[in-house]
Amino acid sequence: MPSRKKYFITKKTYIMNTEAGQGVANTFHLELSNDDTKNSFEPRKHYVRIDAISWFVNKQSNFWKDYISSGTLRIKIADEIFDLGLGTYVLEKGMRTAPIFNRPIIEDKVYNGGDLTISTSLSAIKKDTLLGKILKDLGKSTIEVANGAIKAATVMGPQKALLDVSTSLTDNITAILNQGDKKIEFATIEDTYQLQKLDGIENFILLHRGAKIDKKDLTLDFDGEHKVNLMYKGKPFEDGVWILLRISKVDKYSGVRPWFQKARETRTEIQNLLDSFEFGSMTREAALKQLTPSEQDPNNIASKTMDLISIIRNDFVLSFRDAMLESVEFKTLLKNAREAIKANDVQKFVTKNKNFYDVISQTISPNNEIKALFNEEFQSLTFRNMTLKSNTKALENEDLWSSIGQTSILSAKNEGAGI
Repeated sequence: MPSRKKYFITKKTYIMNTEAGQGVANTFHLELSNDDTKNSFEPRKHYVRIDAISWFVNKQSNFWKDYISSGTLRIKIADEIFDLGLGTYVLEKGMRTAPIFNRPIIEDKVYNGGDLTISTSLSAIKKDTLLGKILKDLGKSTIEVANGAIKAATVMGPQKALLDVSTSLTDNITAILNQGDKKIEFATIEDTYQLQKLDGIENFILLHRGAKIDKKDLTLDFDGEHKVNLMYKGKPFEDGVWILLRISKVDKYSGVRPWFQKARETRTEIQNLLDSFEFGSMTREAALKQLTPSEQDPNNIASKTMDLISIIRNDFVLSFRDAMLESVEFKTLLKNAREAIKANDVQKFVTKNKNFYDVISQTISPNNEIKALFNEEFQSLTFRNMTLKSNTKALENEDLWSSIGQTSILSAKNEGAGI
């Protein structure tokens, strides 16, 4: 039997079966009531992920024979704006509440500080098969383009050129709805939230226009891993028009970066060099030469490792914490390999690597050698602070060791790199 969780919010009043397009507009923050006490969003550490969970329009079934509903969402995080289309409101047989998408609308956006503002505009126009397909395709495209911009982020944030494309596509949705035959306005709603005050891993935002409702009677019922039902007084919430969003605090990046293959090859090259030295096919001098950065030999192992570290430091898709952990791993591998070769003791490489991986997986306080590497890399990454929108002490001093275990070496996934 799947586990069920309940989320609660607080306030007062009374609900009616209000028709979409009538009533008052409100937003509600639905937060976990008791068992989720983890810290809120912190710059340098976390990512923001936003899912569109469900969408409801209180109209009788005969309305949908003649009309299609669509709309737009604007997500603003600090000064970065993501314009998105909602596609079309499509009900499967017997349903009244439509799932908007089966995937995030904002995927693992690194949090650099600042507030979250959510705006939505919802309306309906006379049904037209071609317009319905265009609205659906435009909604899908805006999400793909916006997430493409996030995945290609630079020091200045998501790529502006791609964000402009997303805004242009969303403007086309607005133009279609504004020029549609017999347009019906349902709702225009906006609110701002301080992300650094949202506790826990998941928070939900309900944007609603309809009757005044008593917030203490709203609950979220989790059925299995993915289905979330919005309930009012124990029954499905079917008043007015509303959209439910989930704001997730993500500790570690869930995607794949372009340099992951280079990272895998670098680990293999370092290990192969140790094997060659151990079995006598490479001299001590030749091995050390490979493990020393050289302008004369930019293709030796050390030079390629330092090039990889530079790529990681400048990957602004990753959080400060993830980038630091990735680059420190490769500095550690290079350093441990050199020490093992100098000592003519390959086992030393294995032992010191195990100690490093134990430190980052168990969040135990490191020895001075490992601590020095992290402190050094922390300073190397402080140029990223120009992107932060608020002051933070995250990852400074002992906070680094208490939080490092919340992430992992992303590029080592499924490689058995001792982690």
